[in-house]
Amino acid sequence: MLTEIMYRLFLASLGYAKDVDLAELEIGLEAEGKLEDFGKTFQSLHGKAWDAQKGMTIFALNEASAVLHKLNPATYPMADSWSKGRGKIDITPGKLATALSS
Repeated sequence: MLTEIMYRLFLASLGYAKDVDLAELEIGLEAEGKLEDFGKTFQSLHGKAWDAQKGMTIFALNEASAVLHKLNPATYPMADSWSKGRGKIDITPGKLATALSS
C-alpha cells in the first residue's frame, strides 16, 4: 500500500527504523524517555548497537523483545512476549497525515 511505503520513508527520514513495528516501538520508548536505556540494554545484552541492528528486521524484532523483557519483566514475562504478542499496525492515510503534521 502506498500509504505504508510513504510512512516507512517518513519514519526513516526521522532516524527511526524502517520497519513500522520497530519504529512505533522507538517512538513509544522515546515518548516515555526510555529509548536511551533501551539502547544501552540492547548493547549490553546483544553486544551490538540498536541503531546498527534495527535495519535487520527479522533479528531486531526478537532482540528488541528480549530487551523489553529485561527492562520490564512484569509486562513482558518472556523474552519473546513483545515479538509474539503484538498485532500488525495498520497504517491509514489519516495516521500518515497526523504523523506528517506533528
